[in-house]
Amino acid sequence: MTEISLPEAESKAPDLAELHKIGVAMHLLKPASKEPFRKGWCEKPDTLEKLQSGIVSGHNTALQMGKASKTEYGYLHALDADLRDGSKRADLIKALDAALPESDRAYVVETGSGTGQHYFFFAPEPLPSHTIAKGDGWELALKGTGTYVVAPGSIHPSGKRYEWAKGKRLVPATLDLVPPPKVALGPLRKADPKPQAEPAEPIESTELKAALEQLDPSKQDYDSWRTIGMALNYESGAASWASTCSINGRNAIRAPRMKGVIRAKVI
Repeated sequence: MTEISLPEAESKAPDLAELHKIGVAMHLLKPASKEPFRKGWCEKPDTLEKLQSGIVSGHNTALQMGKASKTEYGYLHALDADLRDGSKRADLIKALDAALPESDRAYVVETGSGTGQHYFFFAPEPLPSHTIAKGDGWELALKGTGTYVVAPGSIHPSGKRYEWAKGKRLVPATLDLVPPPKVALGPLRKADPKPQAEPAEPIESTELKAALEQLDPSKQDYDSWRTIGMALNYESGAASWASTCSINGRNAIRAPRMKGVIRAKVI
């Protein structure tokens, strides 16, 4: 076995060992990529030894969100703030402040794209992923159960590094001194069950297929199809629906093909 240089691993991925120690689930990504290094990443996170070995070998790493990352502080989540048009910064900040009023106290990673940030926080329960708000040139999304974000220290396809923002580093040893921000759950909160609500009628496969046919593949990206697939699995209870773990990569070019895959699973 190749000897692992722990200092080198730590220098490339700051705080990885400490985050792993408190219960944050992680897995390796391909070098300079957002794609998982292997299938089944959400079923079995990588061990710390494997992570450190992979980092030294040039692999990127990912932090798993929601249910997989249960810690004594709560479940780790992130708000993904993506600003593609700098002139729309005020709109994005307004949406961010509404979703996370104490965002200035959050732990923040500057993404390698140079146009986005990940705002980490802990929630008392695992939350589902969804888009919170979006506009022309910007989007704010919650990264929850079943998703991951690229870890600091990793290299973006552009060659730039994901890094903790100055003064915003998530250091487990000081979390008791600097509490995670209070999150105004609002749209993030799981729906409260209605008292004496009747069970919902099951949706017929013909209805699902009809609804799917109404979707325009050109307007759906990879994450949209993955969310649709998870919803189909939930509604139909179809054990044949492939786990989201088996879908690696986020290339939007593959989105139209996803429709055919999902449709085949429904049929």
